[in-house]
Amino acid sequence: MARAVNEKENAERRREILDAAQRMIYSKGYEAMSVQDLLDALKISKGAFYHYYGSKQALLEAWKTGQRDMLLSLMRSWYGEENLRVRLRANEMGRRAVSPLIARIVRQGVAEGVFDTPDTERAADMFMVLGFALSEAIVTELLLTPVQGPGDGAARLERVLSAAAAYAGFYERILGAPAGSIRLIDPELMRKWTAD
Repeated sequence: MARAVNEKENAERRREILDAAQRMIYSKGYEAMSVQDLLDALKISKGAFYHYYGSKQALLEAWKTGQRDMLLSLMRSWYGEENLRVRLRANEMGRRAVSPLIARIVRQGVAEGVFDTPDTERAADMFMVLGFALSEAIVTELLLTPVQGPGDGAARLERVLSAAAAYAGFYERILGAPAGSIRLIDPELMRKWTAD
């Protein structure tokens, strides 16, 4: 006879795991956090963890979805008119710091024959500029465009996916990468974020 599933207990256990993950993400970062750290903190088996979350990545996606309201509130503030100057300054500082790292990755890709671009430094700069533009486009669609009514989530999702596909195509052309080789967002995660 199949064991009865207690939905309330399942939800509580999932929440406990998410709470422990959140504490660890804040204290040591997602990359440094291991599944074993969670098992030790919660005193649960590996099987129990994988029963609730199929992988560390699935746990991260659940955490992001659970933090949706807080993250949306932060993004509304960050992308508000009053923060335009500081956002532009932060973008420029980020571009200066990260572009050399991306250029190194692009050079490696060119050396390995994965990319075919004549100017790795400019390609890296364009990579960053396009990333900022895509972020603005997605945030505008998700946060700054008023909801039109029931069912608007599906239309908003299509606009976000369309923008991401266009930007992925730009990246592929700049890098000389094969068409369809770059995916910038997870459609399923975006579906959760644009749900009505």
